[in-house]
Amino acid sequence: METERARFAEFRAMMATFVKKWSVEIMYLLYKNESMRFSELSRELGGPSSRILSDRLKELEVTGLVNRRVLPEKPVRVDYMLTDAGRKVGEQAYESLSTLLEVWERSTGEEE
Repeated sequence: METERARFAEFRAMMATFVKKWSVEIMYLLYKNESMRFSELSRELGGPSSRILSDRLKELEVTGLVNRRVLPEKPVRVDYMLTDAGRKVGEQAYESLSTLLEVWERSTGEEE
């Protein structure tokens, strides 16, 4: 029973990250692209405020899923990319969510 409780705690921590608005979309974009700048992410997402996007990127960085790389250029360039762990999670999430979406589309389409 203790193992299940520990597993549930891990699950809740994971879900707390992914259910926040824009987190999944950020992970998806970084999975599909090697790296992206803040402005590129903002433009592709087309919705979150700069503050929200910044907060989500920091949260994903703290969890070890995203790396922030500062390049010493003028002006300074900041890129975001998935860590190895983030890439593994992203790959599994992409495959699982794609399958889930296909099932959803088939099941909701049949009822119409």
